[in-house]
Amino acid sequence: MPRKSTVNTLPPKITKQINAALERGHRTLDDLVAWLASEHGYTISRSALHRYSQNYETLRKKLAETREITQAFAAELGPDALAGKQGALLVEIMQAMVMKVAAGTELDVKQIGMLCRAVRDAASANRLSQDYEERLRKQITERAAKTAGAVAKKAGLTQESRKKIEREILGLQ
Repeated sequence: MPRKSTVNTLPPKITKQINAALERGHRTLDDLVAWLASEHGYTISRSALHRYSQNYETLRKKLAETREITQAFAAELGPDALAGKQGALLVEIMQAMVMKVAAGTELDVKQIGMLCRAVRDAASANRLSQDYEERLRKQITERAAKTAGAVAKKAGLTQESRKKIEREILGLQ
């Protein structure tokens, strides 16, 4: 196993600053090496920083690819399938799958089929859950409106007052 990059041995705060500088592309490797030495007292070779920058760029490209693929999957499934906790889990599953493919881990046909079925089933379950929540919310709102109406009537409030209560408290029109 190769030894850890000298850049990876730096404190996370410094590594984040290096990553930001690499992403912006405003500094050369020589500038970064000089900056590390003069401002932070770290001696890093130009070649170590170059290797790190190449690995970092490769990782950024893979992450961008996985993000694009995951977004394509999400668009295919539609916004309803991705709402709620199940939707978040579904996105995580898709990202993990895409990361495996991007990392070079091959998925066999059986695994891909199982994954597609899992995605389909999760989307279906998510839709059922959303439908149930919507029906439940509607029932609760209707019961609350009936109760508010009965209480308002019992209290001798006018129809106008009851409508105002429904609008302001229950959010009904």
